[in-house]
Amino acid sequence: MNWLNYHHLFYFWNVVRLKGFTRAAETLKISQSAISEQIRNLEVDLGMTLIERGRRRSLVVTEQGKVVFDFANQIFKLGSELKNWTMGNSPVQKTIRIGALIGLSRNFQLEFLKPILSRKDINFEILTGSFNQLIQFLEQYRLDVILTTNNRPSDSSDSFISSFLGKTPIVLVQSTSIEKKKKSLKTHLDGPLFIPSILSDLRSEIEDIFQTEHSSPRFLGEVDDIALLRLLALKGEGAAIIPKIGVLNEIKDRKLRIVFEFPRMFQSFYAIHRKESVPSRDVRDLISQFQTNLHDTKFFYH
Repeated sequence: MNWLNYHHLFYFWNVVRLKGFTRAAETLKISQSAISEQIRNLEVDLGMTLIERGRRRSLVVTEQGKVVFDFANQIFKLGSELKNWTMGNSPVQKTIRIGALIGLSRNFQLEFLKPILSRKDINFEILTGSFNQLIQFLEQYRLDVILTTNNRPSDSSDSFISSFLGKTPIVLVQSTSIEKKKKSLKTHLDGPLFIPSILSDLRSEIEDIFQTEHSSPRFLGEVDDIALLRLLALKGEGAAIIPKIGVLNEIKDRKLRIVFEFPRMFQSFYAIHRKESVPSRDVRDLISQFQTNLHDTKFFYH
């Protein structure tokens, strides 16, 4: 096996971490030329360019270099944890890097994070993006897990695991400031309405309901962000079609009321992560805890 030279990686890691050869040389008490040579050896070993070289005074790390730096962060953090453990000290905090689909319910994200909010040995980072962006970051080891309403793509690597977390009903809600009247579903759908945008995975099912009810809806807005849909419903200008988990607190506080719960329409949630690597054990534990706690909720189902 052709083992990685961790000394070379350590020099590269410090140059990027300290944002330049000068600071790295001063910190490591070694000449800039020696550091540069070690990084060139690493580039030859890996078969890729990690740092752009030219007349620019600022450090420019290539896209491949950024991925290598992320690996190095994990490697040297684990080394620090190992050293602390052998000395009987408390381990360094572990970081779980989470990708969240743009517009994903904040309430769902909070429920997912609850098991680690009180833990002192784990912190988290959340990055939002499109599904394709997040999958790319997961492939590049820049994320540990993705929270999404889409299942794992069929053409993705077998190195990914997609865990079904649960599903939440889709409901039609309106502000309690609007006078409550008995109306048919069609009448509600014909009224002023806020709905998920055409990019939403719910949109085709919603349009099927309009056809089934022979409805001619008057859209006030089409939005791909659950939090914004909730705020628009609270304004009282129209009703909103929204995942139930997105309006949990407002229903509890009687600021919104459920006009109708669609019996066969749900939004599903998934966690996608890699099979291997140390952070994945913490991710699997987090997923397991979330699934175990589902029975305590009234807005989420298996």
